[in-house]
Amino acid sequence: MGGGVEILLARKPGEKGYGLIGGFVDPTDPSLEAAARREVMEEAHIEISHPVYAGSFQVDDWRYRNEVDKIVTAVFMAEYTCGAIQPDDDIEELRWFGLNHRLEIGQMADAHRPLILALIDLIRKREAQPLEERTGYELPAQNR
Repeated sequence: MGGGVEILLARKPGEKGYGLIGGFVDPTDPSLEAAARREVMEEAHIEISHPVYAGSFQVDDWRYRNEVDKIVTAVFMAEYTCGAIQPDDDIEELRWFGLNHRLEIGQMADAHRPLILALIDLIRKREAQPLEERTGYELPAQNR
């Protein structure tokens, strides 16, 4: 991590694109925020703080393409607290991407591309606001 806002993305074995860290909410998780913290710890071995709900998306998850049920994912932004990233669980590689550097479309996992692009756009808009006007995060209407 260097100065500025960065986003941690993960690549799974056999995939060439990066996606967001994530997983299912466990019935023992007391909240979605706790589930987000747990998933980041399980998959990246880092601690995060202040997870803030950014919005939700229906995801084209290959495991559910032929099912009636579909996946809706809740996206959170959080602050890195401590730890050295180390891939685990179903993650092969982790990488920090600075928002000041161009993240190529081809570097993103297809199913996560709309989430990543909306999140980056949201972060950039938020960073452009004066500090006193930053109240929260809200994804575009089509993603709520």
